[in-house]
Amino acid sequence: MAEQKESLDREKPPVCAFHSFYRPKALVLAAGFSSRMGRCKALLDLKGLSALERTVKSLREGGIEEIVVVTGHYRNEVEQEAFRLRCRAVFNESYERGMFSSIRRGIKALDNASAFLLLPVDVPLVSPATIRTLLETHEKGVDLAYPTFLGRRGHPPLVGRRFFKAILDGDGSRGGLRVLLAEREKEALDVAVADEAILLDMDSPEDYKRLLERIRPGAIPSEAECHALWDLASTPEGARRHGETVAAVADRLASALGGTSGLDRERLHRASLLHDLARGGFRHAEEGARFLIRWGFDALAPLVESHMKGPEGDDLDEAALLFAADKIVESSSLVTLEARRETAARRFADNPEALEGALLRLDKAEAILLAVERQSGRELATILEGLP
Repeated sequence: MAEQKESLDREKPPVCAFHSFYRPKALVLAAGFSSRMGRCKALLDLKGLSALERTVKSLREGGIEEIVVVTGHYRNEVEQEAFRLRCRAVFNESYERGMFSSIRRGIKALDNASAFLLLPVDVPLVSPATIRTLLETHEKGVDLAYPTFLGRRGHPPLVGRRFFKAILDGDGSRGGLRVLLAEREKEALDVAVADEAILLDMDSPEDYKRLLERIRPGAIPSEAECHALWDLASTPEGARRHGETVAAVADRLASALGGTSGLDRERLHRASLLHDLARGGFRHAEEGARFLIRWGFDALAPLVESHMKGPEGDDLDEAALLFAADKIVESSSLVTLEARRETAARRFADNPEALEGALLRLDKAEAILLAVERQSGRELATILEGLP
């Protein structure tokens, strides 16, 4: 009896946690042996935060209020961390039977949840934007949804309450949750997200190192995530090709300035690719910046927002190089500033005020390019040699 009471006490959520009824909740699975990793994956350090803390942080920032952490092999260590993070921890006595047993144990602790998001602790870098997108999908009446990245499904799936009984009645002998939900495939919705991390787990030390490399101050999309953002924004094909050429030009300008320039070349490259993300929309620079913020890529938003009007100061920073590179690319080919001036004169022949603004912006681009030539000691033609 005393042993049973101890077990119940250990499963109580911390006093400061609160319950949310008839809302989606989250199940974080942290019950496994971590055999390939060789140590508890939930407690691995990911740039100052444990894997469990990063997982919980994303879920909370995405809108999940109550999180249930299912423990197993590393029960004591994981419970302690879960309680520190104000999560409820439940112990799966049958953890050695695999993930499906942990899912069933977690569902029993969900009380009146309308759905749950299922996130293994070894998929710790899922973006809050992905969580928000899934919750918005659920609010529209969807009860089974999978986030997809460039067509591939990842974590966390969203599973509605009406599936709980079938899961609890199953024993995993036919293949677990994946097989059970596959039988409801016609009811499932794929939800595209700009989040490559939904596919990235850390089963091994090599995976762990790979995830560590993805974590850096200021969220910057990977190359693949840029393609996903284009798809989500329905960016026209011409704007995509233009972005690729602008990125190639910006790369050359940054390279000419050398490693002592203090430029974040990855940030510059990605912003150059995406600067016309919302091309075709009203005030596309501002719209593109808002879109990037919506998907959690705040670091690029200021560069995209300023690419039309240019930087305010005289620094040769990322904003300056993107602005100048954009001005010497027309469609997906290089163009001289003189040719751009002639085009502006024809386009704004009946609008002197617009013409003056366009010429001032071209003058600003010219000043930036001259500064690059002075600082690098190379002529622009040499810097850009070989580009289309």
